[in-house]
Amino acid sequence: LKENPQFSELSNRSLLNWGLKSGLYRKAGAWSNSNDSPLMDFGVRELDDYSLLSTLQQSLAPMLQRDYVVMQVKNNLLAEERKKALASYDGDSFKRVAVVIMGEPPEAFKAKARSQALEAKRRKVGDEVRKEKEAEAQARKEKQSLAVADKRRAAAEKKAEEGEKAEGEEGAEKKEEEAEPAEEPEEDIEAAVKKAEEGVQLTAEEEKAQWFLQQSSEDLVKKDLGRSFASFSIPDKAEGFDEVRYAWQDASKAAEYLKAWISERKLTQRVEDIQPGAYFKQKHEEWQVKLAEWKRRHGESRAARWKQPVTKRRKVQEEKKEEEKKEGDEEKKERAEKKEEDEEPKAEDETKEEDDVKKEDDAEGEDGETKDAAAKQAEERKEVEEEEEETEESQIKLDDVEPFRVEDINDIGNGQPLYANFTWEDWIMANLRFELHLLVHAYRIDLNDEERPSFGEAHLQHYYQKYFRKTFTSKNFGVASNLELIGLIKDTLEALPKNNILEAQLAEDTPMDNFIRLAEDHRRERQQAYDAGDEMAKLNLQREAHPQAGGGGRDNRQRMLPQQQQQIQQQMQQQMQHQQSMLQVQQQMHLQMQQQ
Repeated sequence: LKENPQFSELSNRSLLNWGLKSGLYRKAGAWSNSNDSPLMDFGVRELDDYSLLSTLQQSLAPMLQRDYVVMQVKNNLLAEERKKALASYDGDSFKRVAVVIMGEPPEAFKAKARSQALEAKRRKVGDEVRKEKEAEAQARKEKQSLAVADKRRAAAEKKAEEGEKAEGEEGAEKKEEEAEPAEEPEEDIEAAVKKAEEGVQLTAEEEKAQWFLQQSSEDLVKKDLGRSFASFSIPDKAEGFDEVRYAWQDASKAAEYLKAWISERKLTQRVEDIQPGAYFKQKHEEWQVKLAEWKRRHGESRAARWKQPVTKRRKVQEEKKEEEKKEGDEEKKERAEKKEEDEEPKAEDETKEEDDVKKEDDAEGEDGETKDAAAKQAEERKEVEEEEEETEESQIKLDDVEPFRVEDINDIGNGQPLYANFTWEDWIMANLRFELHLLVHAYRIDLNDEERPSFGEAHLQHYYQKYFRKTFTSKNFGVASNLELIGLIKDTLEALPKNNILEAQLAEDTPMDNFIRLAEDHRRERQQAYDAGDEMAKLNLQREAHPQAGGGGRDNRQRMLPQQQQQIQQQMQQQMQHQQSMLQVQQQMHLQMQQQ
């Protein structure tokens, strides 16, 4: 525009400059947002909502028939927006030219960018040198002040001891104070700064990388860029242009540059309008059901382990009582036999019929005793078999079982689940593994873009909030960054070293119980390291009583709690005031009655 002053720029940026030069007061007081959509904040509706630019393009500008440059970065890179802009300018009155400034810039433009970069680098070095020199000067000044104070204190002490001080000594002291070195003058500091700045030069790598000028504000807001950059395209004459002019590189190289630029942004730019799809919802619901079932079984297993010693003690007590009872019966039998021996012998003239009856009774008793003995032996054999089975099962120990060789994680062979020794920390780590595994695969499926297989670790919080509707903080897991957190679950997720793009280590159709197996394997590794003396092996998770959910009614209820508490406090204060007033009335009545 400086080289072609006959052109007028049509953009929100030019309207902002026009408003400031016209004396309009801007509340914000500074350039903000982006070059494409700067924050106006003039208090003029047509300027603040950007509707004035549309009015100029559609009505006023075509009537004046001047030379215009339509400078809108996002709209000029979108085919549909270009067609809308062309519709305002009649082809008979205007020559509609699209100037494509894309790709590697010419050497003159690079030189200007390098000059700006060199100036910025020198300014930075100069500021550092100036700060250092000023700090040194301040330190010298403080040192001199301390030295003068020490001398004056010593002189005062000496004067107090001797009672007087000679004039010659006073003159000598003044000369010593005047002879002290003065602070470094300001011109010396500026000379040091200038010398340091002159010695600064750009390195070969900096010169090679410096193509474009550094701007104080971005051309597009990141949110707008994230929503639209995948649809960016180069203008074509078929859209209605009379000419498409390439200022830097030809059409093929410009198209190649734009394609590479979009591909790079797809890996680094976050998607603002992504929504969870059917795959995510189905898998997430299935996981929640299974996780609840595993936790229920875990609770039952722990209760059974606590109950087992009590049952054994009770069985031992019952066996002891039974033995004591048998011993008591035998003692009674011995006493009875002894008593019978002491008694007189029975009469030999008992009838034969009585003897026969007795023999029959004895035979029946022997048969009953035989049956009871057989039943008792069968019962004892059954108890022995059960004890042998329990012994075999008890020989299977949880720590000796390989997590990925167990067929059923709910029973390792002795009725005990693989997750029997889980704590709340292990359940959190198992859930974390599954959630991040599901997030990466769901992102790929929902976008369905080969150039976007995953996303960078810097956007983990954004996508976690989008999918799970709750905040994600690495510090809750005892680490300072996402990369440290991913290091804890490297069996499930990794960050590529080149660009920190997250890569799932497990297939999309991985069985859900594998995340329990991984958590158990990790638990054993941590326990072994901790037993060996490694204190760092211990997890430092934060247990949240109320996880923060986004977009739900629960947050609204939580936000209402302080208001409810305030209302309750006000009601209590009113009740207390009422009680105090009633008490005062009662006291007055009591005094009146006493006086009467």
